[in-house]
Amino acid sequence: MCESMNRVLCLVPLGIVLVLSGCGSSPPVRYYTLDPIPAAASVSPPENTIGVGPLRFPDYLKRPQIVSSGDNGQVEVAEFDRWAGAAEAAFQRTLAQNLTTLLEDTMAIEFPFGGGLVVPDYRLVGQINDFATDAGGAATLDVNWVVVDTDGNPVIAARRSLFTSQSSSTSYAARVAAMNDTLQSFSREVANLFRQSAP
Repeated sequence: MCESMNRVLCLVPLGIVLVLSGCGSSPPVRYYTLDPIPAAASVSPPENTIGVGPLRFPDYLKRPQIVSSGDNGQVEVAEFDRWAGAAEAAFQRTLAQNLTTLLEDTMAIEFPFGGGLVVPDYRLVGQINDFATDAGGAATLDVNWVVVDTDGNPVIAARRSLFTSQSSSTSYAARVAAMNDTLQSFSREVANLFRQSAP
């Protein structure tokens, strides 16, 4: 009797360990980036430079996790779906790459400009109001921005731009693709207005 009881007592800790090890496992973290507009095979020497940034992000978006907006002002933070780096840095870098591609005679550089050693001919500065998706996967980019010259004079007057894109599904890969679409639309708007306005 005592011997069989001892066997049971020995097996109890082993069962607890197995249960706890099963509960302790978590899904793998998936990382995402923003994709720039594909560049042309040949690039001509730039005649101008435009500095991109600083572009300020709201605090609730300054996190590695991808954020989605819900109803009644709620936000959903995806613990296992994250940016491969800071969201604001990825946004600024991708925008600069897009503008360099779209403006063939202008090179875009991101803030800070060469550690403060480079003075661009123009600067795009602004405030990102929203860069997220809703519960259905629709992406929104809402940004206040202006382009100024080296003296601080507006080349493109201060404005607010709003872009939306519906994702193909509610997966985070599809959400990021939709967010990328809104950033490309914004890049094209900036490029078109810059061509019309810059000397």
